[in-house]
Amino acid sequence: NIAPVYIVAATDLPNVDVVDLLAGIKSSMPLVQIVVLTNEDDKSDVMERLRTDAFAYLSKPVNSMELELTLERARQWVHLQKKLNKYTSKLGDLHSASTMYQQLFNEVPCYISVQNRQFRITASNRLFKSHFGDGVGEYCYEVYKHRNGPCLVCPVAETFEDGKPHSTEEIVTSKDEEQFNVLTWTAAIRDDNGVITQVMEMSTNITLIRQLQTHLEFLGMMLGSMSHGVKGMLTALDGGIYQLETGLKRNDEERIANAFELVKQMSERIKKMVLDILYYAKSRELEYQKCDISSFILTICSTIEPLAEKRQVQFVHHIEGAGHFDVDPNWFQSAIVNILENAVYACATDTGKTEHRVNFDV
Repeated sequence: NIAPVYIVAATDLPNVDVVDLLAGIKSSMPLVQIVVLTNEDDKSDVMERLRTDAFAYLSKPVNSMELELTLERARQWVHLQKKLNKYTSKLGDLHSASTMYQQLFNEVPCYISVQNRQFRITASNRLFKSHFGDGVGEYCYEVYKHRNGPCLVCPVAETFEDGKPHSTEEIVTSKDEEQFNVLTWTAAIRDDNGVITQVMEMSTNITLIRQLQTHLEFLGMMLGSMSHGVKGMLTALDGGIYQLETGLKRNDEERIANAFELVKQMSERIKKMVLDILYYAKSRELEYQKCDISSFILTICSTIEPLAEKRQVQFVHHIEGAGHFDVDPNWFQSAIVNILENAVYACATDTGKTEHRVNFDV
């Protein structure tokens, strides 16, 4: 596999077709450099047959200096050819690496753009193009934010300034006017002298994570509200049972009937709230109804009065006017009952006074 640097051949060897032999050697070993020594009369014929397969054609008798210089040029040519082959091989490796980089650049599951110091996009990957368009040549703030000027807080500008990675969380708008929550990181791209020429910006779509976080926060508030509602309904149910017990002792049919109706109402409300809890993932919307104000308030009073009586707290209510209003009766009633219930308990635990009163004016 090691080719000689050159071959000096005479074309007048006996019984050998030297020209065909040299052509075969050159074909199988391209690095071999052939210098042909031939008679002047045969030179044209040899050149016609070998053509470019020979490095040089020298006529006999050969000048020693001419031969030495020719051989030196042949050695230099072989050296250059080996360098060229080496560089060609490296170029092939570089092309393969470039192809692999481009594949990675395109297939990374986040938005990638490369920006210059004017914040113009010079390259973008496949996912970026699918949501924001090609973007090359445009300002990043036009593509991402649909703005007319740079952002006040820009991690790309910060990386150009200090060369360090920076991150930020922001909301961007796609070409279809859809908004995404993204977590963005930047990285400097430097030239051979270490000067920052461009900055790569990589953004991960965290919209689903933020939606889940919002949903969990809503769930926490909803369950907190529900707990107060359940507490209020249990208080009302306890009051209804108390009314029922006292009505039975007094043989008061009206009190028994009112107590039974209250227990029935609270049972229905508890049932409905439990179903709401079971279907909490649907983020239940408020269910507005047109309610009579007087009836709504009297229902609340009938819930609180037994509790106040049991805790020996005077409960006074006053209703002015009449009419209707639109409200979600379950939620609103639970909220009012919870407030009045807390007031009754606060009075019952106060030992500084002998008498306590809760006023409910509407």
